[in-house]
Amino acid sequence: MGDTTRPVGATARGQALASVSGTTLAELFRDQYEKMIRVAYLLTGSQATAEDLVQDSFIRIQPKLDRLESPAAYLRTTVVNACSGHHRKIVRDRARFADLVKINVSPETPMIADIGAKPSKV
Repeated sequence: MGDTTRPVGATARGQALASVSGTTLAELFRDQYEKMIRVAYLLTGSQATAEDLVQDSFIRIQPKLDRLESPAAYLRTTVVNACSGHHRKIVRDRARFADLVKINVSPETPMIADIGAKPSKV
């Protein structure tokens, strides 16, 4: 009898995720998730944003995983690029809604900090 606890297609899916280096998405996630959260947190300053960007990065690399020679390096690059894109979006949003932001903050300041900040005296 076969293993009835495994979802239909799980074996084929697991084999399809095997990369050139032999890494599956589950192994990559287990080995790299915490490291990537740290990198993203350092680049964004927000734990929630870091978690979102890292999870999106894992989803983004999943279709390419079987062709990657170094999945961990590609994942790290994807996370760093996602953080850069996040900062570009913040700058774009601040420019678009400049009249709503009445205090002087740098573009690197997380948006959540704008809510409780008091205007600085210059």
